[in-house]
Amino acid sequence: NLLSQDDVEYVNFVYCRRCPRKVLTAANNMLRFMDPAGFADKELQPFKDEDGDLVIASFISCKAEVEQIVKLLKTLDASEKSDTIILLPAKKAIDYYVNKLKVSGIDCKVRATDLSEEVLLAILRLVILPDHPFVIRIVLLHFQNIERKFRTKVLPMFIDGGDSLVETLKRAGEDKKWQKRLKETLSDFVSTAEQLISNNVDSIVAGLSELSYEVKREIIEFLLASDDNLSARERVESALYSEETESDEDTEDTGKIEVMTMHSSKGLSKQLVIIKTRIKTY
Repeated sequence: NLLSQDDVEYVNFVYCRRCPRKVLTAANNMLRFMDPAGFADKELQPFKDEDGDLVIASFISCKAEVEQIVKLLKTLDASEKSDTIILLPAKKAIDYYVNKLKVSGIDCKVRATDLSEEVLLAILRLVILPDHPFVIRIVLLHFQNIERKFRTKVLPMFIDGGDSLVETLKRAGEDKKWQKRLKETLSDFVSTAEQLISNNVDSIVAGLSELSYEVKREIIEFLLASDDNLSARERVESALYSEETESDEDTEDTGKIEVMTMHSSKGLSKQLVIIKTRIKTY
């Protein structure tokens, strides 16, 4: 999870899960030609997961499919169920499968696809890592008042320059080529970002409110006073979560099967993954 790394400024994706080897070979030949000196760091590699087994099954009906899934899930203990997920091709299929499994005695929890919690963790890390470029870019990407097409124009300016993102946005706001509406939203973002890195509790709470996050003053006070020898992630989580909340949630969800769409499952890791596809065989 990139958001959990305090020192990540850029990421080089070298593993490819989609393309066949002949496509990767062609791409690597081009990379080797374009950048011989740095090719070793850029070489694309096929992704190999050697730690698991892949089993493919087809069924004559959804009913038969659910029956087989239930039969498999009933062989698992509570900890194994907690490390299992069912991925479906579309949201509209979730209710159907969850209801069918529930009737058969399988408890499920629909995994939320909302990234708001991870974004909040990133924003709170900005509070104690004010100059970290990756964290502040996360905040920009989720600043709803700036349209996506404008965000994609601002980020290259920031990445190519040596200034902080706040300074980049100030420059963009002063550029006559930028539209008036964009200048106003950039100004709003700069104001919010400066509140978040102000080291002032009231300003930080106000900045979080601008991003639609209501966080108690006590949490911010705890965060600012936390041990800076810990990682930023540890400092944020210790301030944000109480032991009581964690234990209640863990007890409530023990033994439940997670269900979500496959399109929203990026970055997840589970011991057992059940994937429902639309593929038909003839």
